[in-house]
Amino acid sequence: MMASQTGSGPGSGGADAGPGSGTHLPDRPGWTCVECGADWPCPARRSGLLDEYGGTGVALGVYLGACLVRAMGDLDHLPVTELRQRFLGWLPRAGGHRPD
Repeated sequence: MMASQTGSGPGSGGADAGPGSGTHLPDRPGWTCVECGADWPCPARRSGLLDEYGGTGVALGVYLGACLVRAMGDLDHLPVTELRQRFLGWLPRAGGHRPD
């Protein structure tokens, strides 16, 4: 069984942590929030990421896409479509509209 990677992964403030990260970080390999225990990105982190990236932008999609790729390796028992929705499906669409 793999040990938690909060000391060397997304939750450590490294490349996966994202800008301004300090709370609601992912705990790998399970990709749950270290703060609230919800699937990451949790609602609080989603809100924080939108604020940090200005609510829109390709950079946020690229960051979350990189997280998605890592999560696919860690959570290979979950369907890719489910992970895609979890990591990218909540992002605002063109025109700044959030999906329902």
